[in-house]
Amino acid sequence: MKNIFVTILTALVLTSCAEKKEVSLETLLATNDVAKIKAKKATMDAKQQLLSTDLKAINDKLDALIENKNIPLITALTVKETVFTHFIELQGNVQTKQNILIYPELPGILKTM
Repeated sequence: MKNIFVTILTALVLTSCAEKKEVSLETLLATNDVAKIKAKKATMDAKQQLLSTDLKAINDKLDALIENKNIPLITALTVKETVFTHFIELQGNVQTKQNILIYPELPGILKTM
């Protein structure tokens, strides 16, 4: 008789001390209950805001404590005015449905414009 009471008492203590399982997001969305979904969204928004404020406080404290930051080095150069000469050379193939001959207006090499 004592063993039964001990067993029942142990079972009750273990079940009462067990963690309450939170409903997963997939099952909550599958219920299509708007009120429960809005409540879940509100709790998640509150958690997100709390975490973002904590993270901002941590980042501010780290910025204040770290003196040797990895700041990128910037080099400034003085620019001189020079002549800018350049050219373009094009080469390619054109595929058409009909054969067409195209001749330039001026034969030869164009040196100046």
